[in-house]
Amino acid sequence: MPVSSSFEITITMSDDTTNRLVDEGFYLYGFKAVNSSTGGGKPLVWFVTDDYATSTNIT
Repeated sequence: MPVSSSFEITITMSDDTTNRLVDEGFYLYGFKAVNSSTGGGKPLVWFVTDDYATSTNIT
């Protein structure tokens, strides 16, 4: 049976940092570690967005 989990984080950046990331076309990626059947963990791209601001709440 799958286990349901919820996650939440708030990322806070200065105006200068946010403006530079937006101006240069950067994306925000969220990764989650996933166990594989061979015993090694592998990163999973959980989400990607270019919609972020000086305070970004991710749930």
